Amino acid sequence: MRLAIYNKASGAITRVVECHESLAKMQASEGEAHVAASEDINDVTHYVALKGGGAVVAKRQSLNTHYALEGLKVIFRALPAGLTLSSQGGSIITDGYDVVEFDIPGTYEIKLFGLAGYLDETLEVTIGNP
Repeated sequence: MRLAIYNKASGAITRVVECHESLAKMQASEGEAHVAASEDINDVTHYVALKGGGAVVAKRQSLNTHYALEGLKVIFRALPAGLTLSSQGGSIITDGYDVVEFDIPGTYEIKLFGLAGYLDETLEVTIGNP
C-alpha cells in the first residue's frame, strides 16, 4: 500500500511511504494523518486538500507570480496571504500586497514558499543598473 503522510493542519505532504495495509496507522506521527496515494503522488507536486472533514490529494497550483519594479523595490500585488517570501537572509509572510526593497542595484533571488496548495517558486530579479 502506498500512502501520503500529511500535516493535518496545513495539508502539506511530508513524505510518501509504502507499507502493508496493517501498518498504515503507524506511519503518521502526532499532528499527521495518511491517505492512499497513487504512483504519481509526491510531496513536491501534490498536497492534501482538507474539505468538509475529508482529505483529497490534489495538485499544487502555480503561483503565476507577477511583480512590478519601482526603483530598488519589487512589488507583489497578488500573492496569496500566508506565503513566505524570502531574500538576502530576511523573510516576510505575505498579505496580498508585498514589497521587497534592496539597498543597491543588482540581481537578487527571491524565494516564495510555505503554502501547501501552491508550488514553491524562486525568482531572479534584476533591479536598477547592476
